[in-house]
Amino acid sequence: MKYLSILLLFCLFSTTIQAQTLDDINATRFRHTKNGSIALTSWAGANITGGTIGYLATPKGEWKHFHEMNVYFNIVNLGLGIPGLFAKKDKQMGLTLEQTVKRQYQIETVYLFNGALDLTYITAGLLMREMGKNNPDQATQDRWKGFGTSMMVQGGFLLVFDFVKYGIHKANGKRIDSEWKKVSVSPYGAYGLGLSMTYRLD
Repeated sequence: MKYLSILLLFCLFSTTIQAQTLDDINATRFRHTKNGSIALTSWAGANITGGTIGYLATPKGEWKHFHEMNVYFNIVNLGLGIPGLFAKKDKQMGLTLEQTVKRQYQIETVYLFNGALDLTYITAGLLMREMGKNNPDQATQDRWKGFGTSMMVQGGFLLVFDFVKYGIHKANGKRIDSEWKKVSVSPYGAYGLGLSMTYRLD
């Protein structure tokens, strides 16, 4: 009975520590995600404002279309970023270990997928510029080159943004593994019929 009581106390203690650790990991992930939404919507807002002014102030040519595409591109960015500003932290609290791992995997996968998509934007921008150079019509040439330059700039920003955010989330996710390394199970008793469980607090 004494050993059963000790085991129950240990399980309760370790479960409490785990729950607190998971809540901290999930809260950190929520904070990083929300900061990402703030950064993305700020970038989008600045580009929409600057792009609109640039488009109206530039009579014609490549740079007029550069500003035009900046506006189009960042209307999409704004639409993607706004929902994250209104996300609720309490929905990230009280998650089980399985749910935490699943959420962590999802957010890391999203940023990796976005990074690959960003490379597509940059490549598309390069192709647009080449199409513009080979077009005999000056107006069409300016449009393709302006759009292409914008796609390269926007894709380049998003590539850096997504991989920085991936690295930040990856570092936070590693805390899940480090917590489990603090728990060790070893044989206990004269014939190794029992189990000894320890949890390092450092």
